[in-house]
Amino acid sequence: MISNYNNRQSIWDTFSIRVTGFTPHSNNTLHGYVTVEIEDLDIEISNIGIHKKGASEWITLPSIPQIKDDGSRNWFQTMGFFDKRDFQAFEKKVLEAHKRFINPKASKGDSKATNITESDKGTEVGEKYYPQDEWVADVD
Repeated sequence: MISNYNNRQSIWDTFSIRVTGFTPHSNNTLHGYVTVEIEDLDIEISNIGIHKKGASEWITLPSIPQIKDDGSRNWFQTMGFFDKRDFQAFEKKVLEAHKRFINPKASKGDSKATNITESDKGTEVGEKYYPQDEWVADVD
């Protein structure tokens, strides 16, 4: 049984993921936040971080801050994956969908398509922005 588990394909390889929004934000490796729709499940996930450093790209899952006594922040993910392979397949799909969202002509095979960067869109961000700060808990 264990060998079947280790050889299994990630379920995320079967789902379609589409980026429905992108909020640019530059802070170290962070380039912005995407909202994705998992079309086959009718689920939307917001505030997935898109990170880049050199040729490497990765995502961070949505998280909320906890302010410590000294004013610093700890971040806690609001969702996660039990299996690293599932996360890697999800991450790959999100990054591919983000590229199609930023440069839709490239996904249609247009040889004249250019790579659009955040600075080309006038999205310079001057101060730290934490989308999670806008979240307010509904307390009864």
